[in-house]
Amino acid sequence: SYTVKVAISNKGKAMLNVSDWFEKRIFPWMKNRVLSEVVPAPYQPVRVKGNALSVWGRNYRFGKNGLPEEMVTQGRNYLTEPAGFYLTADGKEQPLKVEKPFQFNQLRDREACGEAVLTANGVRITVRSSTEYDGFVRYNVTCEPENGPVTVERLRVKVPLNDQYIKFLSAAGDTAGVTVMGRVVHKNQGLLYDSMTDTRCVVMTPSFATLFFVADHDVSFCYAADIDKGWILRPDKPAVEAWRKGKSVELFLNLIDLPSKLDAPRTMEFAFQTGPTKPRPDGWRGFQDAVNNPVGAPGSPYTRKQIGGDGFTTHGASHVLHPGTTPELRQRSK
Repeated sequence: SYTVKVAISNKGKAMLNVSDWFEKRIFPWMKNRVLSEVVPAPYQPVRVKGNALSVWGRNYRFGKNGLPEEMVTQGRNYLTEPAGFYLTADGKEQPLKVEKPFQFNQLRDREACGEAVLTANGVRITVRSSTEYDGFVRYNVTCEPENGPVTVERLRVKVPLNDQYIKFLSAAGDTAGVTVMGRVVHKNQGLLYDSMTDTRCVVMTPSFATLFFVADHDVSFCYAADIDKGWILRPDKPAVEAWRKGKSVELFLNLIDLPSKLDAPRTMEFAFQTGPTKPRPDGWRGFQDAVNNPVGAPGSPYTRKQIGGDGFTTHGASHVLHPGTTPELRQRSK
């Protein structure tokens, strides 16, 4: 159990003095992190052929730089062209040389891992990826000097997404759920999303975004990152932004966005995933929790099916976490 005490004073005069407590519970799965090699149904084992892999419902192909060239879900390729790295130094964009083309170096039923090495203007970029059986691709990108300290002005990842499959957009600034955004995507050219102004991060760099998700009625694409560790971000410019250009929506991850001297390795993590990730059950569009859409509510074009309790943790919530609205409920939630 932990106790948190907060005291606020102004020129020696107490304004607030409160304490609260919480209990950190240790569950068995926290101690045993060894995952079974068995891929649970209805997923399928990861299968690799050359620089391509397949999982249930999806086929990915990776370029020499380690980033996706194709991300096909339900027969639809979400990329209009290969994703790429863009490094700026000495006031101009520097050409990237592939020192070690991407190659899978570890294959299990649960995941396939690979690596590529790029160089540019004295910077060595090692790109490591692991793709799991649900289509989740996690990247660790390490930048380091080849021969002594080197200055990098900017390092970006560009992912050109197919506008044909983008009707809806959602984004979030951090795991605290601050300024979670959802909208129908307009068809105008230019800026669609800016993590500095559209969402706001309160526990990391303010301009950071942990999630950017686009979809139509059938397929989806998602960028995600747990934390901005290793990223070098401006507090007044977006870490994540999306622009419509022609028939593409270009997603940018600004991994390094301030002129910085690299004198040691620096690693940044992010991930991509397409969906759906597994077969959807019949009537899935009618799934809901009890408090937001009561069963039998008029106007729904779908047959509704309740899959859990209401939105409170104390009432058997299925997918909405809320501590409750009264002191008694909050105490029980703790």
